[in-house]
Amino acid sequence: MDAAALASPVWEGCLDGLAARLAERPTIRAITVAARIPEQDRGGFDPLVLAEIVAKRLGATLGATRVSAVAPRPRVGEPASIQIVYVERRAQRPVAQLVFAGGGVRTGYDANALAPARVGQLLGASELLRTEPGGVAVVRLADGSQLWVAPGSLIRVLRAVGDRGAERTVRIELFEGNAEVVAKPAAGTFDVVTPAAIAGVRGTEFRVVVVPASSPDAPTAAAPGAAPRRVDGSRVETLGGGVALASDGGEVRVSGGKGSRAATGGVPEPPRDLLTAPRPLTALHGPLASGEALSWQAVAGAARYEVLLARDAAFTDQLRILVARGERTVLPADLARGRWFWRVRAVDPDGFVGFPSKIYAFAR
Repeated sequence: MDAAALASPVWEGCLDGLAARLAERPTIRAITVAARIPEQDRGGFDPLVLAEIVAKRLGATLGATRVSAVAPRPRVGEPASIQIVYVERRAQRPVAQLVFAGGGVRTGYDANALAPARVGQLLGASELLRTEPGGVAVVRLADGSQLWVAPGSLIRVLRAVGDRGAERTVRIELFEGNAEVVAKPAAGTFDVVTPAAIAGVRGTEFRVVVVPASSPDAPTAAAPGAAPRRVDGSRVETLGGGVALASDGGEVRVSGGKGSRAATGGVPEPPRDLLTAPRPLTALHGPLASGEALSWQAVAGAARYEVLLARDAAFTDQLRILVARGERTVLPADLARGRWFWRVRAVDPDGFVGFPSKIYAFAR
C-alpha cells in the first residue's frame, strides 16, 4: 500500500463514502486515522504520510480540524492496516426536530465542520443550524413551538423543555440572519438571545433579526460630540402577543403590531407601528401571462417591498425573496415553470418588516 494506491478512483470513492457515513453522525467530535504498517510492509514509505493522505481526504468532508493522523508501531505479527477511530458525544435528549430543510441547511456542534442536514433529524442541546443564502429550515421545538429560519441565518437551541406537562424553558441563540417564531402558549420562559439583546416571550408570533453595522437598516449610535454611526443591533417585529426586548441599556415591551430595535449596549427604541399588509392586485389565481408583473396597492410609509415566492404555501420549497422599490415586480427570467405561491410585505425606511399580505398562487 502506498500513496499512489490511495489516490486511485476506487480508494477515493471508498474514502468519500466513509466520510459521508461519518457525516451522518453529528455527535462525532474527533476522528483519528491510524496507519499500522509493519516495517517489512512499508517498502521505504512513511506510514504517517499514508495516514495523513487518508485524514486529508476525510477532512475535506468532515472538517480538517476534526481529523488527525498517527502512525503507531504495530504489534508483532499484526497485519498492515489503516484504522479509523472516532470519539462521539454522549447521547442526550433532543431539543428540536428539523421538519423541513431546503436550499442548503447544515447542522453540527463545530461551526467549522457543519454537515448537510436531513428532514426528520433530531437536534441536540447546543447544536448549531445554518441556512445557506438560498436555504430555509423549519424547526419544531420540544415544547411544540416552531421556528422558520430564513436564508443566511445561524441559530443554536440551547434548551427546549416543556412537553409531558413540564414547565416550559426555551432558550435560543440567533447569531446571524433572522427567524420567525410561533411560540406555543405555555407557562415558563421562552428567550431568543442575539448579540445585542434578548427577546423574552409568552405565546406569540414574532420575528427576531440580527442587524450588522454594515446593513443600511442598522441602528445608529453616537459618542458625545461625535457624528452618529451605524452599529450592530437586533430588531424585533411582533405579529401577535407580546415580546419583552431587553438589552444592557434597558427593556421595552413590544406588543402585537409593533416593532423595536436595540444597538449593542444601547437602550431599546420605543416601539413603533408595523406597516399594514399590502393588498395584491394581479396574479391572484390561474396562469400568469408572459411579461405580466405581480402588483399590489401602495402602503403608506413603505420604503420598499419584499415579495416571497415559493412552491408551497408555507414558503419553504425553493423560496425566492424579491425586493421592489415600487408597487410591482416582474418575475425573474429563470423562474421555473409550474405553480408558485406568493405574498408581499411592506418595509419601512429603517428596515422594519410589516404584516404579510394574503397568499395567492399563479401558474407560469
